Amino acid sequence: MKYLTLILVLAMICVAGCSAGGGSTAFSLGVNLLPPDGEAPLAVSGNAQIDGGSSANAGGYDYLWTIPAITGFQSLSATFNYVFDEPGNYRINLRVTDRSTGQMVNTFKIVNVYPDVEELQVQLDFLDPDEDPDGKAPVGKAPFTVEMGAVVIGGQVPFFYQWDYNSDGIPEAWGADVDMYKGTYASPGTYKITVTVTDGRGTVAVDSRYVNVLPSNPVAVANALPPEGPVGLFGLYVVFSATGSFDPDGHIDYYEWDFDGDGIYDFESPVTGSTSHGFTEPGNYYPTLRVTDNDGLTGLSTTQVIVTY
Repeated sequence: MKYLTLILVLAMICVAGCSAGGGSTAFSLGVNLLPPDGEAPLAVSGNAQIDGGSSANAGGYDYLWTIPAITGFQSLSATFNYVFDEPGNYRINLRVTDRSTGQMVNTFKIVNVYPDVEELQVQLDFLDPDEDPDGKAPVGKAPFTVEMGAVVIGGQVPFFYQWDYNSDGIPEAWGADVDMYKGTYASPGTYKITVTVTDGRGTVAVDSRYVNVLPSNPVAVANALPPEGPVGLFGLYVVFSATGSFDPDGHIDYYEWDFDGDGIYDFESPVTGSTSHGFTEPGNYYPTLRVTDNDGLTGLSTTQVIVTY
């Protein structure tokens, strides 16, 4: 009886171990979905990934794919294919059963389907000054101030802006709300202003505009001291200076004075605008200062000298 009892116990253990699948035949289950997210309509394909189990052959298992949000959907193959037409977050359930051992494992993956959005575009528009109707770049003399905005079309929020407004390829301003630029160009030249916009999906759009900055005329400031006085026995001697004269985008290279307003310049110097002149006849005189800058541009300024008896 002892031997018969032992045989029965061993037989029961074997049967129980075989039907339960045993440790050596257990398997783990994973799901690979491509792509896991994207815009609608989104075609997704997937496959079951089995590690372990009683069979190295995919045919040794039963598969059941379901999508709870889609009534009646199921697939019984080792692979999954479906086109999602509507945005949403979809749970993909997979149940796999080992035919030999009866072991059943469940898992799931989430597919994120986004709304179909228009392609991201960005357009730069000059606010001040207005761009010419034919699209030519704005032109102005230094210092030249421009203001412009970035108009985004399509894409998915949020938007991130990067501005390069001195043609060096390095952003000088950036941020999620930096959709406008205002700056002043002090030196002559052609400047390329570029905005780069990145949307919430990582899509990038770029637009550029040009600004032409011309050299500015120098500013002449004529000074006379004294501005008024009697002629006396030896005439009225007046000291003239160009103090306060400047060039916004360079430097002054030449100074000239026309003391009596006849259009002929009586004094000239590449160094200074300071000099003196004597007036021997009573009258009203309008001395004119002319300065010339490094770009060859000129500036004029006239003052008044009154000579009395």
